[in-house]
Amino acid sequence: MDLLEKTNNESDSTNESTNESTNESTNESTNESTNESTNDSTNDSTNEPDSTNDSEPNNVPKKEIINHYDKNFGFIMTRHVNSKKTNNYWNINAKLLNKFYPNKLIVIIDDNSNPKFLKQLFPLKNLLIIQSKYPKRGELLPYIYFLYNKWFDKAVIIHDGIFIHKKFLFEKIKCSAISLWHFDNNNTKQHLKNNIRLANYLNYSKFIKYHLLNNNTFDGCFGVQSFISHNFLVHLNNKYKIQNLLYAIHTREDRCSLERIMGLLFFLETKIKTSLLGSIFKQPFSFVYKFENYMSDIKKGKIPTHAIKVFTGR
Repeated sequence: MDLLEKTNNESDSTNESTNESTNESTNESTNESTNESTNDSTNDSTNEPDSTNDSEPNNVPKKEIINHYDKNFGFIMTRHVNSKKTNNYWNINAKLLNKFYPNKLIVIIDDNSNPKFLKQLFPLKNLLIIQSKYPKRGELLPYIYFLYNKWFDKAVIIHDGIFIHKKFLFEKIKCSAISLWHFDNNNTKQHLKNNIRLANYLNYSKFIKYHLLNNNTFDGCFGVQSFISHNFLVHLNNKYKIQNLLYAIHTREDRCSLERIMGLLFFLETKIKTSLLGSIFKQPFSFVYKFENYMSDIKKGKIPTHAIKVFTGR
């Protein structure tokens, strides 16, 4: 079910181009799964690390923007640049957002990019770039920085390798949180041992672990990309202490587990079992569509969908 309304007569292509080409591998999924059992019940108590700590994590900067922008919603993009090619991602992403959402703020959270390759390629506006103090936290970072910086009422949280070619009417969305793409419950049992480990850092950890093991209804939040209100994010943190995950997430597998944890929390709190753009497995060329494919399609003047995800192993 697609909950996003779309405007008509928008262009399906853009004039961006690049000369850099390289081989890529996918980063978003893995086939490894593991079985895990537990005797935990749905007891609401927890004895997990730092679960009652209400203090703000250290080094979360608060930023002010001088330029005027609409504050009903904005964009938060995670960025990791490790080559000349991947430097194109955030540049093209931001340029397209400027085109379709000229009055919206774009916040870029940089996760441990190599400064050797970082370069702005186009004139961009309404852009705020934050160098994260928490390397390798990846997809968790937008939630942590948005939690302590209410730049706008609602956020569209995306990766740098997302290219939007049509104006989606995010302002029409009424729910407090929903995944951009999802993967179904059959895949939520992957990384189960590590999912349980992450749950131990949260409040109501026994309750969360019970659902990770037994709930066959919730879906995963692909790439931890979502549309989420600031009020709902504050609620999630007050209840579950998701900020504690800063101490748990360090690897790619941890970030895969975060897809499952956040998908579960969204479902438990909203009861929504869908996503704005549908199953990632039903997207054209999912997990095999690379930046080279995207640039080739741009030159041909035809792209497979209006919300493009290029897959890169980083």
